[in-house]
Amino acid sequence: MAELKTRSQIEEQVAGLTQGPNVFYAIKITGNFRFVDTRVAPKQKRPFPPLIEAVKTQPTYHFEYITGTIVGFWTPAYISGIGVSGYHIHFIDDMRQVGGHVFDYELLEGRVEVAQQTDFELELPQTTEFLRSDLGSPDMLEQIEAAEN
Repeated sequence: MAELKTRSQIEEQVAGLTQGPNVFYAIKITGNFRFVDTRVAPKQKRPFPPLIEAVKTQPTYHFEYITGTIVGFWTPAYISGIGVSGYHIHFIDDMRQVGGHVFDYELLEGRVEVAQQTDFELELPQTTEFLRSDLGSPDMLEQIEAAEN
């Protein structure tokens, strides 16, 4: 890539390379970034708060002119609730010192790799806590969307 690419431009480019929005895609972007904006949710303690509460106090970071790697997945919308639909990506710099959940970036130069994933395996925990938890919150999707945005 010879010119600056925003997150939305790269996502549009990736969409043009895929067979459609109903399968999973692994994404890897390596290169020099004009900036990467991340956040990191603080470690939580039992009893765990709702997701929306856990991310309210997460610090955000703005890294400028940094080299590193963004990795993650595109998840189809019909998987919402099991996973986060759309892009879910994370960054780590080349020195392995900084990173986090990505919410924006601009790529100066680099490489974008996309791999279609046709298998989906889900393994559920077998702990008493999981088996007895109420995971059917009617506003779960709203909480996930609020946490991601």
